[in-house]
Amino acid sequence: MLLGKDADSVLRRFQRQFILVIMAFVAVILIAVFVVASSMTFAQREADVRNALDIRSDRMHQMPIELMLDNRQYMNQYGMDIDAEFFGDGGPGAQRDRGEPRNAVDDPLVATSAFLLDEHGDIQMTVSNALDLDTATVEEALDDIRSHLQLDAENVEFGKIQTLNLYYQLRDYENGYSVALASANYVERALNSLMSTLGIIETIAFLLLLGISIVLSRWVVGPVERAWEQQRQFVADASHELKTPLSVMRANNSLIMANPEASVASQMQWIESNELEATLMQDLVNDMLTLAQSENTQNETVFVPVNLSDIVQGSVLQFESVAFERGVILDSSIAQNIQVNGEEKGLHRLVGTLIDNACKYAQEGGTITVELKSFGTQCSLRVNNTGEPIAEEDLNHVFDRFYRSDKARTRSEGGVGLGLAIAKNIVDEHKGSIAVTSNALEGTSFTVNLPLA
Repeated sequence: MLLGKDADSVLRRFQRQFILVIMAFVAVILIAVFVVASSMTFAQREADVRNALDIRSDRMHQMPIELMLDNRQYMNQYGMDIDAEFFGDGGPGAQRDRGEPRNAVDDPLVATSAFLLDEHGDIQMTVSNALDLDTATVEEALDDIRSHLQLDAENVEFGKIQTLNLYYQLRDYENGYSVALASANYVERALNSLMSTLGIIETIAFLLLLGISIVLSRWVVGPVERAWEQQRQFVADASHELKTPLSVMRANNSLIMANPEASVASQMQWIESNELEATLMQDLVNDMLTLAQSENTQNETVFVPVNLSDIVQGSVLQFESVAFERGVILDSSIAQNIQVNGEEKGLHRLVGTLIDNACKYAQEGGTITVELKSFGTQCSLRVNNTGEPIAEEDLNHVFDRFYRSDKARTRSEGGVGLGLAIAKNIVDEHKGSIAVTSNALEGTSFTVNLPLA
């Protein structure tokens, strides 16, 4: 289906152009098939006409003209029957015993009329008139032949009389000429039948392919539409996140400028507030740049064997003081010497983000558990924290940019909702997977699976 009116105009235009290009290509193919099929049919049917005229002329030329003119009763000996409706009734197998089937293998497919002309172009004899042409039509046909060829045939002349819709073959024949005529209706009927049938089939095919192209265009544009919407939402969220610190900084500056005589020490709270907001803005911009770089397909990260056990162990030690200040217990169970192919800086950020997130949401007196183990060709990193579980409707959005299930709390902690989105991108770069589960009994767990080196 086509995109609705609510879709972006650029995407709608892209979809229409996609359909137009596909259908233009289909139209070219269908037209080519139509032209080729019609041309081949026309050529084949015209070849049948030529063959019939050749057979008629050859059979006339098998018999001397004197014998033909003076001894009509012997014509059947040469495969001719001037009284037959179709030339095939007097074909090469005409000489046979009474009651024996005639061999009609070499009979032509097209009925023909044949005439012998003298050197001036006048009719000496009507050999056969299977087309049932009247005298006026025959004379008009011969006049046309005389005017075009001036009776100067060199062996064989083949052509078409457009006004009478007749094909002809003229051959020189013992001080005269032989003329064989065949109707062009045989060609035209076959061609018209093919064109009408092919036209109906190709029209149906075009409409069917149009419907398919519309469905395909929706399928093709779908990811683009989603990416476009995500980009718009990203810009809107980034603008919102930048608006808050900028507003705070402008308010602080207004207070400072309102008291120009005050000392720096007396206005330190406004200066410190500006510094905090500037730091938040810097972190936001850095996170946005990290996301942009990780999603750039041209950004080729060089992976090397990395000891993930050391990275996880180092991150746990780093966050022990943070956990202590928050009044939570940080436990770990880390298998030794687990190696993965990866980028060390990114893996440090991944582990740090997960542990930091657990510290923020673990309840006071609760527990954070970090586990690293290997199984088969993969390793598993699990970070669990007790505390208020994530609402079920929020679980599918925790890795979305700027998504915060508790906006007020996260904002106070300095987060802007990009950490888990960056973590997911890091996992994707390392050809791994990340999942989250959350319930009141077991708490919230983030599980990362990565292939071993």
